[in-house]
Amino acid sequence: MLQIFLLICTTLLYDKCNTNPNPSSSNDHVSCELFASNFAIKLVPNVSKLLVWISTLYQILYLILQSSSPTSIPTFFPQMSELTDPLPLTLVSMLGYMLMIIGGLGRVWCFKTLGRFFTFEVTIRDSHKLIKTGPYAYVRHLSYTFAIILITGMCLIHQQLGDLFPETYWTNIIFAPLSFFPRL
Repeated sequence: MLQIFLLICTTLLYDKCNTNPNPSSSNDHVSCELFASNFAIKLVPNVSKLLVWISTLYQILYLILQSSSPTSIPTFFPQMSELTDPLPLTLVSMLGYMLMIIGGLGRVWCFKTLGRFFTFEVTIRDSHKLIKTGPYAYVRHLSYTFAIILITGMCLIHQQLGDLFPETYWTNIIFAPLSFFPRL
């Protein structure tokens, strides 16, 4: 149950951190309005959130079946038996949860500190000013650092998903980048 709670909390945090807190308006000066930047700003975070939610729900289903009805695991996950545990709570996954919480809360702190000036686009707003409080008293681009910490944690947590899928060409392509992270 702890793992389900952590999965839900970190996925909600991931979702919050990939939602533009202040979309730009027609009054703002956006430095680059190319198709590629609009694509990256609007589509990529939404697709990323969708994939993380699907991954989380898939893992939660497995964990619920594992604790309540292990004999039904082969029905929903034909490649697995009820005797294996592809989603153990390991040192690496706990590190992933900690990194996601640190990265997510840090990014939300950046959202709150910059207020209406935080956008996913490089934007200059009316009465724009340089913020020198909170985390921005020390580092100018701390939100990016927290985003990298968040994504690293997400990769450590969701790397185990490859164990729930049979060996196929597509799953090898999808999960190959996650194999970079060591397992303990």
